[in-house]
Amino acid sequence: MPVFVLAGLYGGCRLKVELEPTASISITATRDGTKLRVDGVTDLPEGAVVTVRALHADAWFAALMSMPDTPDPPEHPIPYDVSRDVTITSARYGSEFDLLGWPPGNVLVTTDFYPGYGPQPPSTVERFGPIGERLRGPDVIRDSDGYWYLQTGVSVELP
Repeated sequence: MPVFVLAGLYGGCRLKVELEPTASISITATRDGTKLRVDGVTDLPEGAVVTVRALHADAWFAALMSMPDTPDPPEHPIPYDVSRDVTITSARYGSEFDLLGWPPGNVLVTTDFYPGYGPQPPSTVERFGPIGERLRGPDVIRDSDGYWYLQTGVSVELP
């Protein structure tokens, strides 16, 4: 049964509709020296593709702060950012990254599922919609282009 909540957010009103979740995903990240191991469990269908990413949050923030304050700032490469597409097999996924050469600091590790992105099986796109419009759950986000996606994340500290 849906629950409707009307809440004030940043001085405005926003209607939040909570429906039964259609997908969920979990993530764990462990570091052994420079090796980062990412594993997770999900109820996404067999063969669905997720993107696993490791981003050095401190380096990203420093790069963001160094950008000029202009209406159209130039593209700025994000340092220390790696990702990989991984296929769901038996309700699980996993990947490993080598962070050799990365500086100490906070690394944000995320898993994203975009139903309309990449080589998704047709049945997965049909189930969730080409822009993810049938995705629901506490970890579902709508991006600025109107696409819905599922995301989970954790932080790992590099010494």
